[in-house]
Amino acid sequence: MKVKKNKPYTELLSAKLTDVEFVVLDVETTGLKNNSYIIDIALVKVKNFVEIDRFNTLVKPLQPINIFIQKLTHITNEMVILAPKFNEIRTFVRYFIGNSVIVGHNVKFDKQMLDLEYTRYDDPPLNNLTVDTLRLAYKIFPKEEKKSLKHLSKLLNIEHKNMHRALGDTLATVELFNVLFGKAIEHFKLETLNDLIKLLQPSKNNSN
Repeated sequence: MKVKKNKPYTELLSAKLTDVEFVVLDVETTGLKNNSYIIDIALVKVKNFVEIDRFNTLVKPLQPINIFIQKLTHITNEMVILAPKFNEIRTFVRYFIGNSVIVGHNVKFDKQMLDLEYTRYDDPPLNNLTVDTLRLAYKIFPKEEKKSLKHLSKLLNIEHKNMHRALGDTLATVELFNVLFGKAIEHFKLETLNDLIKLLQPSKNNSN
């Protein structure tokens, strides 16, 4: 990813990895299209391999949840009737994330859905740096054919309860990130956040 050359990024990129706060993110949505709405969100803040805070809630969308998503997540339209709308949590979510580095398994999707919700209220998208555990898995386990969260959790004996629910997937991603993060530090002698970001940049000859 291209990093903006501003002061906050410069300071953050030079920080030791053990001093950096990461927020692991997962969202479930009404569908898979770009006009979908968030129905479940989980954020877990991690620093130096330790969870320091978390936030999780169902979200009342402004459109019905499609049948496929209901079967996949077991979240029904009735379950979100009394949940807060994104408008009611959007300020807190931004505050919770702050300047942390956002982590996710295929993080691009989750961040895009979150940014989409913000743009609906004319809020700017999040400009945080991101780390994708999927891309990190390609670096650590290049010969492993499957790199889904489910497969990697099984491979690494990570407990993955409540799949396709935001908190369940986020907690599994936290554990996956900690494992991959530790191996990356050891194998590639990483010291700063900039080292990690550079490691995850796609090469010209390899999209992974």
